[in-house]
Amino acid sequence: MKMKIISCIKNAGAKIFGIEKTTVKKNAEKTSQLRTIITNLGLEVNNLGIEVDDDAVTLWGEAADLATKEKVVLVVGNTNDVASVEDKMTLAAVKEITEF
Repeated sequence: MKMKIISCIKNAGAKIFGIEKTTVKKNAEKTSQLRTIITNLGLEVNNLGIEVDDDAVTLWGEAADLATKEKVVLVVGNTNDVASVEDKMTLAAVKEITEF
């Protein structure tokens, strides 16, 4: 699957991040808050990785399915102070259904 970078409107989403913090501290806080939001929404991503670099977020891990992957990208992209999301997530292997 091709990797995507999604552009977002930086100041249009939910305001979950504090202000007046150092860049490293602010990025670490954003990472933690994004992980909490994704978890609280019940979006299943194995080995979820989140890297924040100012207003750019990179995601990786293995999403349970395509719908979950897209929801995670949308949730992150619709967060205040996020201008772009780089999607490096993969999809879990689909198990074949055998009929007897």
